[in-house]
Amino acid sequence: MPSLRKICTEGIVRMLASQVATSRMQQYLACLGIMLCHMCICAMQVATGMCCLHERNMIHGDLKTGNLLISDDLHSVVITDFGLAGIQGQAVSSGALTVHISPPEVLQNPKAPRTQSCDVYAFGIVMLELLLGRHAFTSMQKDAIKSVVVSGYRVH
Repeated sequence: MPSLRKICTEGIVRMLASQVATSRMQQYLACLGIMLCHMCICAMQVATGMCCLHERNMIHGDLKTGNLLISDDLHSVVITDFGLAGIQGQAVSSGALTVHISPPEVLQNPKAPRTQSCDVYAFGIVMLELLLGRHAFTSMQKDAIKSVVVSGYRVH
């Protein structure tokens, strides 16, 4: 597997959080929210980083607001925590996952190979949380989240 530090070296997305970002994006969910223009900038940067990985046949595996760092001026986002990153379609030995960002097929089989569509689903949850200004499944336990997502429920 190529070195994750070398994967994205473009100016828009940086893997080394210490250079750019100071706060976890999830902290902004607790505030009044961020302005739509900043939200769009953040979303584009996260999408660019995700595409950068996917172009190299890699997946992040744990894309969530808690793994996104944002600069104080809200103009730079860094994707962090590549502990579950891997090659597209690679089998997952640990079955580790973050329930609230996992798609139904992963919740049904936690050891199933991860795909780029898993990252895209997680990105959709990130976008939803940015738009709502809160976590998608507030006050729900992990088992309840699994149940409603697998059954086809979607957050409104």
